[in-house]
Amino acid sequence: MKAETERLRKEAEKKQEDDRLALAERLESSGMKEQADEVLSAPVEAVAVPQATPVAKPAGQTNVENWQATIVNADLVPREWCCPDTVKIGKYGKVMKGEAKIPGVQFEDVGSVRRPRS
Repeated sequence: MKAETERLRKEAEKKQEDDRLALAERLESSGMKEQADEVLSAPVEAVAVPQATPVAKPAGQTNVENWQATIVNADLVPREWCCPDTVKIGKYGKVMKGEAKIPGVQFEDVGSVRRPRS
């Protein structure tokens, strides 16, 4: 537990330092050299990693698994798991009309009837 806390603290410190350097680089590239120097010379705050405290489980409570997916690299997702954005494609077709071209998609004017309101 202590080793894990130390690892998390070191990761947080590294991220904090990386963020400071990135901010300083952005400021310097924008011509704000003095502000970049201030960011780099500012005192570093100590990183506190919260300790996980065990939560009392009420009587009768059960824990169930709840798996969720997060796409971390869309290029690696197999094609059969991908779904085209039909709303976006439809909007593109309405805007581009006869000029709309997307490989694998056929655009056609299916027409519609509008009646005047009485």
